[in-house]
Amino acid sequence: MRRRRRRGGRGRLRGRRRTPSPRHRGHHAPAPPRPGSRGRLHGPRRRSSAVQPRHARPARVVGTGAAQHDRGRDPERADHAAAAHRSAGPPEPGGGPRGRPRTARDPAVRPRIARPPGPVGLVTPPAVRPGHDLRILVAGGGVAALEVLLALRERGPAPFRTTVLAPGDRFRYRPLSAYAGLAPDASRTVDLARFASAVGAGLVCDRLGSVDAEAQVVTTAHGGRIAYDALVLATGAIPRAGLPGAITLGAPGDETALTALVTRVRAGTVGRVAVVVPPGVAWSLPAYELALLLEHAAPAGTTRVVVVTREVRPMEMAGDGFSDAVEALLERRGIAITTSIEPDAFDEGRLWLPLEGAPEVDAVVALARPDGPALPGVPCDDRGFVAVDARGRVPGLARVWAAGDVAAHPVKQGGFAVLQADVVAGDVADRLAVTGRAPRVAAVPVLRAALLDGEGTLYLRTERADGELRTTVSDSPLWWPPTKIAGGRLPSWLAAHDAHGEADAGGPEALLGAGGA
Repeated sequence: MRRRRRRGGRGRLRGRRRTPSPRHRGHHAPAPPRPGSRGRLHGPRRRSSAVQPRHARPARVVGTGAAQHDRGRDPERADHAAAAHRSAGPPEPGGGPRGRPRTARDPAVRPRIARPPGPVGLVTPPAVRPGHDLRILVAGGGVAALEVLLALRERGPAPFRTTVLAPGDRFRYRPLSAYAGLAPDASRTVDLARFASAVGAGLVCDRLGSVDAEAQVVTTAHGGRIAYDALVLATGAIPRAGLPGAITLGAPGDETALTALVTRVRAGTVGRVAVVVPPGVAWSLPAYELALLLEHAAPAGTTRVVVVTREVRPMEMAGDGFSDAVEALLERRGIAITTSIEPDAFDEGRLWLPLEGAPEVDAVVALARPDGPALPGVPCDDRGFVAVDARGRVPGLARVWAAGDVAAHPVKQGGFAVLQADVVAGDVADRLAVTGRAPRVAAVPVLRAALLDGEGTLYLRTERADGELRTTVSDSPLWWPPTKIAGGRLPSWLAAHDAHGEADAGGPEALLGAGGA
């Protein structure tokens, strides 16, 4: 007798599309998405030819328009129109409309990029406040980038959200570590995620890959896309070997060689050392500082130190006042100087000089020659540096600024980077805040340096007034705290916080004696 099927049960699926059973699909079927969910699939997905294996993941980036496809917009569009355009909110990173996974047909889909070693992707999100829709992206993780962030915070509440794009999750403040123990080392390592959180910014750990100024989108080295309303380039310079065969001051690969040389100098087993200022270096103070420190470290009468420079006078770019002070100090300490010459190489114990022969020396230390990063999408000079105007704006690119060593200024110095960062931060804030303020006037360039000689510190300050360079020289500090990087907000912040960004790490005296750049 045939049993009658009860109503209900499987009959409830009548009129609905049935999900194929695993027997027909060849694997477990995914559960259908719940109403209101993002529709995330829990089962295996059919791979598209445009997508690489699942173990390769793209760098994740913060929201506020980051990691999303940007179809381009007029960079000069009014800010209120931009805010209205974004009022609906950005799509989820990596997602399509309504959160559905993107497919190969979606124009925004792109191959997945292998996740690099180390922390890459979203570390901390930016602070989100109602009405704060404008986005500032600061690319870089060095002094200039952090100074821009501190300067923006100092200006108080503003209608924008800030994100820093840094190559790593740590900032290392090492003003004198290059001297291999010849000077007090006030090195500090700061957690960038905590620092960014303290200043109300987000952090993305990745490198800048390229800039699309027309679409106002940055692509990172590992495939992330970050939209911005203002972009500050502070990626720094790339140190190159200054002289073939010589030890390069500050180069990571030459730290061991310089440390060994310092040990021999202190033991009195080195007869003659040459310190070279190569072409392409305008800020030569580290060469004279190193020469003075080496002479002070050597036992009396054991080591002779000579400086070889392409300059006509020491520190000539800072004016006669700087040159007079440095020359007097070198003469008093018995350090010789050979000017207006560019050595060819150091080989087999000889320093090869054009038209001058090859004097014998035991060791040669040369300053690093900086090169620019030549950022794709950004106009650069023949050495890869970014051209800027008096306010730090990049000519030809709307809403793009540059500060620090990446900018095409001849002076590559921490204190000068601080001045640039301050001007750029003010101009960015005025540009985005729509306050009706008059255009910000660039600050008068001031060069401040503290020259360590092993016996004391010589403080120097040069500024342009009435078309002339005026220099002040003093044995007492000309700024406070008297740190390696003069006049910035960062040394004071470091003095007041520990490595984790917590307050009170010993006060300003924790960084005293660090000297000046």
